Amino acid sequence: MITKKKVCVACEELCYIWSKKLCKTCFNKQHTPKSIKKYSSKGLEKKKLKTENTKKLHLWFQELWKNESHYSEISGKWLGNENSSAYWHHILPKSSYKEAEFDRENIIRLTLNEHTEVESNPTKFEIVNQKRIKLKEKYGII
Repeated sequence: MITKKKVCVACEELCYIWSKKLCKTCFNKQHTPKSIKKYSSKGLEKKKLKTENTKKLHLWFQELWKNESHYSEISGKWLGNENSSAYWHHILPKSSYKEAEFDRENIIRLTLNEHTEVESNPTKFEIVNQKRIKLKEKYGII
């Protein structure tokens, strides 16, 4: 496509027209871009609450780490000396069962590989299945 220079209606100079018979500079002066609002006030409040809850959960995991053994409850493998949230799995998902988020019975300690496996296939380990049934009975889901 061959483009020709034309006269801008604002600055009256011979240049390439950007839009609405204006060169790029004049167009940008007249049509300043609006700032994009990333979150609504409700969204900001929700984000703040989620951040606070995540901090509480990590502190709670830290307390559990201090007071309990550092072995997987599935295989008995050593998890190491450093705590990681990846070693803790919610049997009933915290997104669906808020009341069970900080329930110790709803948490199982496992290795990174076991955590990956149970996330992709929740019924893979029998101990997790048994605990899930007990928890559903406890919370009146069954």
